[in-house]
Amino acid sequence: MTHQKVRAEEKKGAIPMLDGTIQQVYDVVTVNNFDNKNSLLRILEKWKNGNFGNIDEDHNYFWSLQDGEVGEAYGKLSPAEEAEFIKNNFRYMTQ
Repeated sequence: MTHQKVRAEEKKGAIPMLDGTIQQVYDVVTVNNFDNKNSLLRILEKWKNGNFGNIDEDHNYFWSLQDGEVGEAYGKLSPAEEAEFIKNNFRYMTQ
């Protein structure tokens, strides 16, 4: 989900960061016993409240948990760049 909001050299996959998708991830984390459950829920709570101020750091937290090798975020996209990403990756959302 974070790919639509972060600047990275390479991005693999794209899931729209919508209220519903954020809630789905929140629900999965809530009912499971992940090692970092509290940290994950804190990040997801921010997103549920529309707070994406540290989205690049949030992305990199998830990225590091998944042993990321490519795609580390190095900043945030501007609103115009995010709109372009959405247009290019989620055509059904812009029709």
